Amino acid sequence: MGTEQPKEPIIIEKLERVLAATAKLLIRRDCIGAASTVVHGRAHVHPSPVAYYGDCDVWDVWFYMPADVYEALEGKGLIEKQIDESFNEVISGVSPSDRANISINIDYEQDYNEGWRDEISRIISGELISNQGRVRSTNIAHLQHEGLLFRSEPEIFFYKAAKKRGIPIAPLPVFVQGGNDYHRTEPDFLIVKDGICLLVELDGNMFHRETPVQAQNRLRFLTQQGAHLYRLEAKRCVTIQGAEECVSEVIENIHILTRKLR
Repeated sequence: MGTEQPKEPIIIEKLERVLAATAKLLIRRDCIGAASTVVHGRAHVHPSPVAYYGDCDVWDVWFYMPADVYEALEGKGLIEKQIDESFNEVISGVSPSDRANISINIDYEQDYNEGWRDEISRIISGELISNQGRVRSTNIAHLQHEGLLFRSEPEIFFYKAAKKRGIPIAPLPVFVQGGNDYHRTEPDFLIVKDGICLLVELDGNMFHRETPVQAQNRLRFLTQQGAHLYRLEAKRCVTIQGAEECVSEVIENIHILTRKLR
């Protein structure tokens, strides 16, 4: 008879299922930065060297993030606490004898490539453009395309479609209004065409859950200065074909606005 292989601990065997439930729980609790960390971080589980929860099996669960995303993550301590609470609520229903300690770390493996020296040199020289979607945001812009940051695949498809049509477009631009009434916001896109400044918001993806009224309030200090707002459902941009249709719709809306302003 062959020797039986030791059974994998439940917390490791069921990790993906536990992470999925944890992310959904965090979304329900409006802990968007924490949910985004669970979804986009590379999770690694290993036994904790310190067992300080009685008879429980204690595990360290580390979420590895790229260095630029890690640096942009505001309130890491709070996010770790939120993930810790939700993760342990979920794992208690799977294996009551397990307890997890959560931490967020830099993913040095993901940041490495053989041409990293050239890449950093190009960034320093300004050759690689980077937008400001990473600045002090609890809603992580974790995806990169052409040196720009995005929060979802539909946003990347919309950007590609707009670029194909030759439209000047800025993904995740940061707007700040100082003075006595401070405002700071990052619309999904700013499009400038035919004298029109159009803010485009893609609604309905996992990390964009605000209502139209909330978005209107968030962007009011821009619309009061003459910018226009156009909202699209993110699910319409899950393919490049759908995104191209949305861009055509946006262009038509700009044409309507220009006719009204004549």
